[in-house]
Amino acid sequence: MTNQAFDYVEKRDYIRMPINATAKVHRRNIPDVVCLCRNLSAAGMLLEIDRELPIHSRLTVTLPSQTEGFSSLVASVIVTRCVDYHGDRYLIGARIDEIMN
Repeated sequence: MTNQAFDYVEKRDYIRMPINATAKVHRRNIPDVVCLCRNLSAAGMLLEIDRELPIHSRLTVTLPSQTEGFSSLVASVIVTRCVDYHGDRYLIGARIDEIMN
């Protein structure tokens, strides 16, 4: 291992947890879309989706609970980036603005 590995400083305030869970995205006046939430942190999430979404658009994302007795996560998010991923898929970086449940 080189010294460069020890010199790395994490720039994020929160770690990202890979979850690869099915999520539902709702945007005003557009039908809901099922997508994949690839990772989640206290400040944001990374979504894989089949359409491009405008930067700064507001979405409601629902991550259904997999455990009886626990509520689904419902959050208002703002799109911070949209990257083409394999032609027919997009990676959406989203900042969590509000937890709604």
